[in-house]
Amino acid sequence: MIIRTPGGFLCGATLGLIFLAPALYYALFSHPNFPWLPLTSTPEIKQSSFKNIVFEDFSLSPMRRTARNCLKETFYTGKQMDASVFSQVGEDGIIDAAFSCINTTNKYFVELGVSDGSQCTTRWLRESKGWSGLMLDGSHSNLSINLQPEFMTSKNIDTLLNKHRVPMHFDHMTVDIDLNTFWVLHAVLAAGFRPRFVAAEINRNFPSERQAFVTLNLPEGTWDALDMIGGHRATGGTCYFGASPLAMARMMQHFGYWPLVFDKYAINLFFVHASVVGIKLNPLNQKLVEGSSTSREAFDTLDQDFSIRSAATALPADRELGWPIHEPCPHNLWLEVPRNLDFMGSGWERRLRPTILSEVLGPNHIRVFKPLACPGMPLFHGT
Repeated sequence: MIIRTPGGFLCGATLGLIFLAPALYYALFSHPNFPWLPLTSTPEIKQSSFKNIVFEDFSLSPMRRTARNCLKETFYTGKQMDASVFSQVGEDGIIDAAFSCINTTNKYFVELGVSDGSQCTTRWLRESKGWSGLMLDGSHSNLSINLQPEFMTSKNIDTLLNKHRVPMHFDHMTVDIDLNTFWVLHAVLAAGFRPRFVAAEINRNFPSERQAFVTLNLPEGTWDALDMIGGHRATGGTCYFGASPLAMARMMQHFGYWPLVFDKYAINLFFVHASVVGIKLNPLNQKLVEGSSTSREAFDTLDQDFSIRSAATALPADRELGWPIHEPCPHNLWLEVPRNLDFMGSGWERRLRPTILSEVLGPNHIRVFKPLACPGMPLFHGT
């Protein structure tokens, strides 16, 4: 809806600059998320390579039932599976535990954003588990471990994966490229690639089950402390990057992925594909990905064991979050991801709602994002 309040010339002028600055900046990149700019930068989806799995019904076979029950027993009974050999925040343990439940097929991985490959989520798989795969990074190269120097965007990721002969179906994928993780991961799935298990970096500054926001798609941009309005660099990076957990989950659900668990620092959200655990996909029933809005009993009757709520509940009580870890990012332009969005529909980006978010520190130093209301200026946000 649109909220208007009377008066306020100074505040209106300030917000006018806030709207104008990013618009000019993104126009340089022919940005697709503004209604007044053409969608020329949206990558064309190759229909020949896209396999629409959204409406498939994966029956709960004995094998899938076993995998589902194993994942529930492993991650939802108070056990702490995070462990690091080469990973940053415990991803090694989570991935190893997950595949002990769902088994492997081709032991192939793809990891986007690995630095020099010494600290990443797939080194343990490669060196200790007999896996092979592809790693891409914009600044590093090591051909001996198939770490290829590629700058990844939503425009070129399909081409890059095909260039390096990635199979359409493989076991695991990790995407951790900061600013544009959401957009690149969407492009991977829209092109028809189907990893069985996915680790996706999320913006942990947002609450787990509320507020579905994502940054604008900036193909040529990097996080590196980018602040949309201030334009300053900060040692720890600003909180303007990536997507909130709920925004990521809404997009992933469209392609048949269900939230399983966060790492204990809530930096990554792990997803399992419906084909692995036997979930009947229903893209119009958003309760299946977000959990029931009423009672636990209603949640259970949906036969949905994996959701944002389940993943958040599995977080340790203290969450080891250490708030805040990022520099402030007030008054930036975000895009709100609505429920039941068709992420493969023509012009789907236009249904994302531009929203200016203010940001304050709440109790326990947890960031609180609120739509910015200002006299005399329109504010777009979802309800």
